[in-house]
Amino acid sequence: MKKTVPTPTRKMGAPAGPFQPPLRQTFIMTNRNGLHARPCALLIKVLQNFTCGVIVEHAGASANGRSILGLMCLSVSYESRVTFVMSGSDAPQAMAAVKRLFYTEFEDAYAPHNKPAVA
Repeated sequence: MKKTVPTPTRKMGAPAGPFQPPLRQTFIMTNRNGLHARPCALLIKVLQNFTCGVIVEHAGASANGRSILGLMCLSVSYESRVTFVMSGSDAPQAMAAVKRLFYTEFEDAYAPHNKPAVA
């Protein structure tokens, strides 16, 4: 008769640090021009200070929040709903920064120091 030896089981421990579910917040685009190149570039510039993962959802499509082409392909227009899903330790701070952009209607994207120089 064969003797069976029980295989050791590994206990799966909790992930390092406290688990934080992803943050999810929906904004309404109040900028009349929508989310075109300048606001996308500003959004990416603001998010580069954070390490959290960012997914942007609009009309059933989603894109990486750090990809200008992905964001522009979402075609977010005036009065559209756009949802941000962020996960990571600094997600609350990143979400607050995005909220600030929507609150100010991305006005920094149109500031004189952000406009290209005319040759």
